[in-house]
Amino acid sequence: MFEERMKSVIEQAEAVDGKVILFIDEMHMLIGAGDWQGRHDAANMLKPALARGRIRCVGATTVDEYRKHVEKDPALERRFHKVRVDEPNEQATIGILRGLKKGFQDHHGKEIQDAAIVAAAELAGRYVTGRQFPDKAIDLIDEACTATKVGQTFVTPDHVAQVVSRWTGIPLTALDLDETEKLIHLADKLHKRVVGQNEAVNSVVRAVLRSRTGLDPPGQPIGSFLFLGSTGVGKTELAKALAEQLFDDEKMLLRFDMSEYVHSGTVLRLIGAPPSYNGYQDGGQLTNKVRSRPYSVILFDEVEKADPSVLNVLLQILDDGVVTDGKGQKVDFKNTVIIMTSNIGAEHLIAGIRGESTMKDARDLLMEKVNNYFKPELLNRLSQIVTFDPLSHDQLMEVVKIQMKTAIDRVAKKGITLSASDSALEIILSESYNPMYGARPIRRWVQNNVMTVISEMLIKKEATKGSTISIDASDDKKRLKYDVLKKEVVDPPDEVPSASDANDDGDDSTVESPMPKYSMVAALSSAAAVASAATATTQGRITAADDHDEDYDYWSTLPDDILLTIMAALDVLNLRPCGAVCKSWSRVYKALRLPSLEQAPCLLYAGEQYGPNNLALYCPISDATFRVPFPGPPHYKRGFTFSCPRGWVFTTDAVGNPYLLNPITGVQATLPPVNTIYERDNYYDEHGRHKHVWDTDPEEDSLPCFSWARHSLFFRVAMSVAADVTQCTVLIVHMPFGRLSFTRPGDNEWTLLSERTFSVCDILYNESDGLFYILYGRGSICTLDLSGPSPTTKTIMRRVLDEPKCREMYLALGVSGELLQVWRNWEHVDFPRKYRDVYKEIMNGACKDRIDFLGRDDNNKNKLSDLETNEEEDELHEAIRTDEETDFSQWLREGIDLPHRLTDEVTTNEILVFKVDKERKKLVELKDIGDHALFIGRNSAVCLPIKDYRVFEPNCIYLTDDCINFDPMLRKDLGIWNIKKRSMQKLGDVWPNLHPWLHLPAPIWIMPRF
Repeated sequence: MFEERMKSVIEQAEAVDGKVILFIDEMHMLIGAGDWQGRHDAANMLKPALARGRIRCVGATTVDEYRKHVEKDPALERRFHKVRVDEPNEQATIGILRGLKKGFQDHHGKEIQDAAIVAAAELAGRYVTGRQFPDKAIDLIDEACTATKVGQTFVTPDHVAQVVSRWTGIPLTALDLDETEKLIHLADKLHKRVVGQNEAVNSVVRAVLRSRTGLDPPGQPIGSFLFLGSTGVGKTELAKALAEQLFDDEKMLLRFDMSEYVHSGTVLRLIGAPPSYNGYQDGGQLTNKVRSRPYSVILFDEVEKADPSVLNVLLQILDDGVVTDGKGQKVDFKNTVIIMTSNIGAEHLIAGIRGESTMKDARDLLMEKVNNYFKPELLNRLSQIVTFDPLSHDQLMEVVKIQMKTAIDRVAKKGITLSASDSALEIILSESYNPMYGARPIRRWVQNNVMTVISEMLIKKEATKGSTISIDASDDKKRLKYDVLKKEVVDPPDEVPSASDANDDGDDSTVESPMPKYSMVAALSSAAAVASAATATTQGRITAADDHDEDYDYWSTLPDDILLTIMAALDVLNLRPCGAVCKSWSRVYKALRLPSLEQAPCLLYAGEQYGPNNLALYCPISDATFRVPFPGPPHYKRGFTFSCPRGWVFTTDAVGNPYLLNPITGVQATLPPVNTIYERDNYYDEHGRHKHVWDTDPEEDSLPCFSWARHSLFFRVAMSVAADVTQCTVLIVHMPFGRLSFTRPGDNEWTLLSERTFSVCDILYNESDGLFYILYGRGSICTLDLSGPSPTTKTIMRRVLDEPKCREMYLALGVSGELLQVWRNWEHVDFPRKYRDVYKEIMNGACKDRIDFLGRDDNNKNKLSDLETNEEEDELHEAIRTDEETDFSQWLREGIDLPHRLTDEVTTNEILVFKVDKERKKLVELKDIGDHALFIGRNSAVCLPIKDYRVFEPNCIYLTDDCINFDPMLRKDLGIWNIKKRSMQKLGDVWPNLHPWLHLPAPIWIMPRF
């Protein structure tokens, strides 16, 4: 049957006289095909037809199969002309995919975005190993189309990334995050997990940076290291931390105990047995794992115990980045990190830490022993030989704290609060420490003693959900004692009294916490804190707003569809129960801001209305609620309380004096009161620079700056705490116009700290990684702060004015009362008469007294129509012509001194934008700013053509009432949440569609870590 079918194919191909091309895929399969009981195989049947030259035939096979099968048949080989087809590069693959795009779209009924095609080529080239282009990219696009959900019409890069994540096991967050961000913070992340090995961590980081920047020889693993040191000093922990930071999961660590490979034949267990050996079909343990996880950290533990034949395999991996398994298939190690550990010479390091010899001599003896044991060719192929020193007492104490923090997190999942005093930690260290085993026994001791005791408490019902377990030292300082404070968890009442009502003694600042005062108080884990926050929100632990004579604005009046969209976003925070019961935008927004509070074991809530007494602080550890005084005026629409590291919260008393509150212990730390009167004339020195005037001897009738009785301006205050949580060391005061001052408690002198601004501008949600990003002012994410003049702003302004593309003037005036700002080197223009006074004030640099010229009330608006004579207008034009450069230089040097005015209520519809018509020398109002970008700052704005927006600093914030974004050069993976499309888009897709975007207010101010 096979022979007849084969002959029929050959005869039909010959009959058409060369008009048919016979294509044979996997041509090597011809050899031996159909060979049965002495009959010819398919290759021998084809040879006569090929020799006659009457058929055209194209065969395809791989290089390995060609050498293995075709070359062994010379008669068949000489009848074909060999053409080598190389793998196309990434750009060529993109072109191939675009050619196949229509076929995939017709087959799957989906529209494939071009960005998905580019992503398929890039991700396949980077993450899919062992396969070639374009095959792997084609399969990736095909499966991405299949993975698209029903109802989705577009295949996006996110679908491609999901397939790659499923193929390789790499989390989506690792695919989305720019590797540059990982490498920048790699050292800091590793130091948090590995205690006391700064030199070792830095050596590993330097080697990884060299490799990832392409400065190491190509074709090798990402890094290869030999870790030397005694047991329990952090060698394995550093390997785990490196796997987590580079590949986002500790499971990406492949560990091999080399004590299992001490015999010569055990090398076959690593790479697989050759044919005819037992276990040939099973493959090798090393090659199988790397083939399934090509991005991983491979740990060869105690490598000195391995047989020399095993080390020879490692030589091939370190040199070429590939190894051939028992089946003859190559396994790629170029995306792995190779780590070998050894205890050789560890006794010399222990002697050095005991003082029996110097550490330099100990390291020299260690390296001498290593050089005598390992072959030079192995050591020369390593990226770095890293030495781990024995841990000191203080470093071991840090390990104890880390292990106790892990125990606290585990217990917190049971709804139980666990804390340990310093004396308890000392006992744990003294009982578990063994100089021969390093830090490793600490984990076992905590597990076998502390966790065992708590387990018995749970079984015996001595500790239940809601209980607090405090661990302290016994009276003889030889053992631990456990104090349990049980608290029954009951259903919340229908009406929860406010925190102020809970104080029987009339003190409305705090509610006493039952929590004992321990020097080490561990916060809940992030997951537990978020869960507690959701529970607290659903139970209604929010201080009720007091009744006031004045009507207050609500947080927002967003439509239901927008609220539903926001609640859908809560899925990434695991807060759907919270969103399901929240009826107001304020509570939903508090939930959205929770990720910013993960370092503070307290949560800030607010009532439905604005007012002096509507803020409350809830501590999930002590289950205490604290009323937070709000010193600002009722119309001020942003929160005044900051959440700080290590559990401290800044607030003020009834008259505005600042103090710190620890919601866990109930301790208050009073700060020195700040008494100051702000005067504009004293704000600049003789050189035009900013200065601070602090009235240390205030008048009797002057009040603290937080009281708002004498000041139209205000100060935003926050604090940062050093390592000692019982003492406030730095008080940060955010001055108007972006200035910061600081002092330490007890000091009387306030000093200029920096030009940086730490106020929160807004918040962005990134769908790709499910995180919320906070945009800070100048010094953090946003570098262009339009809130007032500063050297940085002036430099940017000059840069804009010197740009040839920016010779057109755009004047933005807020109808709501905001004089926003003017940018341009001035030329004579016919200025609209109703704005001429404002224009004159700009030129004279004296806008403070006339800032309410465009007032919001009807009486002030009537001033716009109160026109003066043409003679005065001509007089204004003459002044512009004669003193144009001098006036502008003075304005640029000193800036426009504007009172701090919020622009929350200024929408794009309330901004009048004018463009200069140079030919007619008139200002033309832009009815549609579709092709222009409107940049609004705290109290300033500018409108520029889209094509010219890059003349600003690369980190500019672009903000309108419905849209906020920043330059994509800063972070390419951030964008804006589109309410209508319910998706993220980047800056290039935003303009000119401004209004479909959601602008989230920021009722809570968060101070970053310094």
